[in-house]
Amino acid sequence: MDEIKYLGHLPTSALERVIVGEEMPSFLRQVFPTQLIFPTGRIGYVDFQLMNNSTWGGEFLYINTIAIEPAYRKQGYGEALLDKLEEIAQERRVPKILTSGVWIDNIRMISLLEKMEYRQYRKKSQIHWRIHQRKYPNHIISVLFEKMMKM
Repeated sequence: MDEIKYLGHLPTSALERVIVGEEMPSFLRQVFPTQLIFPTGRIGYVDFQLMNNSTWGGEFLYINTIAIEPAYRKQGYGEALLDKLEEIAQERRVPKILTSGVWIDNIRMISLLEKMEYRQYRKKSQIHWRIHQRKYPNHIISVLFEKMMKM
């Protein structure tokens, strides 16, 4: 497994980033919609931020994005990134990790989160451009997950 590195805060953003893997030439990269704003050149990354919201139970780490290049999926990189994020939460004594919405058709990510003991805590229902591409029952298009950290 390649080294997992914490990069710190991204320029002009509250987001922090953890990366995995060696540098990749840009012509090999297929994903990372934020590539133009925050280039990584790596196999995968997770962007997150520390948040505090009394409605959502106080302080938590919020996963904004997690992405792995298609050629490297199903090789443990996503799990390694989440392990590192959990380590950061423990070090900072943050009691909870929350995800942004995971598309309901992203079975691999949902399976990984459930394997790592994240639990579904809310389903998002909204009108979105993806509704027109696929059929989503009751407009449920994504699921939010949480994991309580052991302190």
